[in-house]
Amino acid sequence: MLKDLNTLLQKRHAPDILFEFVDWAEERSGIEPGAAQRLLMEYGYKIFFFESNRISGKMAEPVKNGTHMFFATKSLSPVPLPIRLGGS
Repeated sequence: MLKDLNTLLQKRHAPDILFEFVDWAEERSGIEPGAAQRLLMEYGYKIFFFESNRISGKMAEPVKNGTHMFFATKSLSPVPLPIRLGGS
């Protein structure tokens, strides 16, 4: 399954990803904080901070501390509109 996931994420038209980063969770899972972000960047994703249901500043390098929501995309320009999660 992980092999298939890696294949999917490396494709040119890979899916966008909305994910949460928690430094202590990555440490407890045995990986260096920021490693998942770094891997996505290596696969060609651009990662943006996601705050108040909006895409904000682009991340230049992986964040290693704190708790953050991120939006990762391979699109040339991410959707600037608010993204609604959950109900209508």
